[in-house]
Parts: sequence; C-alpha cells; structure tokens
Amino acid sequence: MERPQKLIDQIYAAALDATVWPLVLETLEQMFGCIASGIYTTHLQRNRVSPVNLRGIDAALLDCYIGRFLCSNPWREVPALQRQGYVRTDNSLDRYYRKQGFYHKTELYNEWMKPQDFIHTLGINLYVDGYAQTKCFLYRPRQMRPFTTHDIDRFRWVSGHLANAVRVARRLAVEESSRKDLLAIIDRMTCGVLLLDTDRHIIQANPFAEALLRRHDGLVVRHSRLVTSHRGDERKLAGVIRCALAAHLGSDSGAAHLASLRRPEGRSPLCAVAIPLPRQTPGPFQAEKAAVALILNDPEQESVVSVDWLQQRYQLTKTEARLTRNLSQGSTLRQAATAAELSYETARWYLKSIFQKTGTSRQTELIRALLSEQIVIRNNLLH
Repeated sequence: MERPQKLIDQIYAAALDATVWPLVLETLEQMFGCIASGIYTTHLQRNRVSPVNLRGIDAALLDCYIGRFLCSNPWREVPALQRQGYVRTDNSLDRYYRKQGFYHKTELYNEWMKPQDFIHTLGINLYVDGYAQTKCFLYRPRQMRPFTTHDIDRFRWVSGHLANAVRVARRLAVEESSRKDLLAIIDRMTCGVLLLDTDRHIIQANPFAEALLRRHDGLVVRHSRLVTSHRGDERKLAGVIRCALAAHLGSDSGAAHLASLRRPEGRSPLCAVAIPLPRQTPGPFQAEKAAVALILNDPEQESVVSVDWLQQRYQLTKTEARLTRNLSQGSTLRQAATAAELSYETARWYLKSIFQKTGTSRQTELIRALLSEQIVIRNNLLH
C-alpha cells in the first residue's frame, strides 16, 4: 500500500499545485512499468493542446502529432471510445471494429507510436465536455508484456482519483482566471477601490487606493484598520461604512453612503462612496468575504467623463452637464454650483432635472452612476 498511498497523496497535491504533476506521472510510470506518460487537454474547437505534463515524448514527434494527428486519428473517430472514464488499450480499436490488427495498420501507430517504441498503451479521458477533453496515457515498449486485466483495473482505480483532481484543478483555474480578470479591471480604474470586511479591515486594494494610503492622503491604515488622515473626519467615514454594512446585513437605514474626506496640504477632499456588497453565507472553507466596497474619487484627477459626453449620454443641457461633472469630481452641491457659476438655489433646481434624466433620486446614487460610467469609459480607452 505504500506506493498507492504515495500516488494518491501526490494526485491531490497536484490538484492544488501544478508543479506536482511530474511526480504523479513518474510514480505512474514506476507502478505500471512504462517509458512514457502524460496528461494533457485538447481544446476541441480550437484544435489546440495544453499539456499538464508530458514525459518520454520526442519533441519533434510531439509537434508532428499536434499538426497531423490531433484532429484526425482513429481514436477520435470513435466517440464511444472517447467517453469520460472509458479505459482504452492498444486492442480497443480492434475490438470496436472487430478486425484483428486494425490498430497496427493505422498511420498513427506506424508513423508516430511505433518509431518511439510505444507498443502497449493505456489511455483514458479524465474530463470531457463540449469544449475540451483532458486525457491521460501510459506507454510500454515492445520488450514489456501487454497490459493485463489487473493492470487495467488498477489504472481505472487510479484514474478515478486523477479525474477528481482534474475537476478540482479546473474549478480553481476558472475561479482564479475570473478573479484576475476582475482585478485587472479594478487596477485600471482612475479611482481608488478598497474592499473591506465587517471590521473595516482591508481585504483588497487597487493601485490607486494603495498610493493614497502610502501617502496618508485622506486615509491611512492603523492597527490593520482603515481610518481617516484627518481625525475630524473619522466619524463621517465610520458613518458611511456603518450605513453600507447595515445594507449588507439586510437592515439598510436608508442614509446616504457618501463622505467628503479632507486631505493634507489643502488639497481638494476625497469623495468616498461606500457600496454594500451582497451578503453570502460563509462556507466552512471560505476566507473572510468583503462586505463593503469603498470607492475613492480624487477631484484633482482629470475626469474622463466630459461635458459633451454627459450631454449625449443623458440628454443634459450644457449647464446641467457642467454641474454633473463637478459633482462627479467629489464637489458638494454648493462647490459645484460655484464652479458652474450658478447660485445654490438654481443648482438645486437643476439637480432635480438631473435626477430625472439620469434615473437617480439622490446625490449619492448620481455619483455612484457617474463613477461607474467613468470606470467603463476609462477601461474602453485603455483597450
């Protein structure tokens, strides 16, 4: 049992760490007396191969297989032999066609297998869907005996564990790819993004937010918690995060989740918008989930949302668009009115019209929408 247990340990370690797959295949070769082995995925629609690990294959002949036999070979022409979990041997094609010696007359065998002394074979599809097949193979030379029924049964048993490991590895790879795609988008934003847990600990920060924190530019981390640089703004930050947490927990107070945070050296305040994230029931193996996203807009950064674009996007008048752009940069309504050369009362009247045209009902909702628009525009420009 020592070697099988070692193999099982290696298989599940490989599901989490791809660098372990060579050890898995080395152990398989030792167990089954093989000179070559491999696990790879064929992408059916692209006719492309992604090796997990291949051992004992001549590099030039591997290119030949991909170019010539990947899309056209006698195995691929028999869907019944491509089912997930079906163990194939060098006799499977003979049995399927009921022709003794059929396999040994194929071009694949004579031009690819035989020159490498791959005479006795075991193969299986560990994973199959409409887009990909992940395969495992073992090859013995002529001087070795053919695979016995006992060998096939052992290979089928091992393959069950291999298939489980492949499913785990695929799921982790898909989730990691999705996570990286989202992080790439967040990293390109021209505003700060902080993901916070229920105790205001930072789970994730994009480069823009990290730069603000390093400079103590409105926000800083003390004792692993997010706090304001200006002590007088701490209550405002706590308030917007508390409101967002209430919404996250399902008891929204209805208060605005927006705060203006003062910065050093008289710089324009940051506009901080706290957005509650969906609540999820934590699983037994889950890490701490983010509860609130804190979006930080720096009014001194050049806005991507232009007056002309706002006019086209929401059918705003030029005056309404100017006022809206000023608000998107974190200004209060009074500051935005002054910048747009409007009285405060006139700006309030315009704001009602802006709410109606943008489909929002509060200044917080308007700013959230404008921040989203700015993010989308910026990412489209970067692409």
